[in-house]
Amino acid sequence: MKRLFLPISVILLFLHTPLGPAGCGGTETGNPGQPGDAFTPGIHNPALLVMEAICTKLTSCMDLLTNDCRVAVIESSTLVQEFGSSTEEYPTYLDLLLAVDRGELDADLEALNLCVSTLEDLACDSEAVQSVVIDESGSENLEQMIPDTGCALAFGAP
Repeated sequence: MKRLFLPISVILLFLHTPLGPAGCGGTETGNPGQPGDAFTPGIHNPALLVMEAICTKLTSCMDLLTNDCRVAVIESSTLVQEFGSSTEEYPTYLDLLLAVDRGELDADLEALNLCVSTLEDLACDSEAVQSVVIDESGSENLEQMIPDTGCALAFGAP
């Protein structure tokens, strides 16, 4: 894929750098995170959680490397609209991800949890999964994986 080094570097930065107040989703004093919040250990940006749900499903269903999937997701210009955001403001998923990190967009945890659980529940033989193509030339049909339930409301203005 083109521009492979920069996107992978950005992904690795996000996956290995705590972006939240503490590593467990709680506070610096050790208070636990909120029950039922969508964050998992090591992932402090909810947009990364969605990307990981997409890539976990795709790599479990097809012959695809996780990093190739991550690059395809962050370079995608079709996923942003599925989350109710403007491609004028956020041309790629990476732009949306960075906006969440900067606090320009907030996550609605209830909608996010619904979105992620619906992605996780997709069957490998479903049309939404089978229609996705990721190869050296880019990706196609990633947006078809995004369910109508929850995802469009997952990110919005703070």
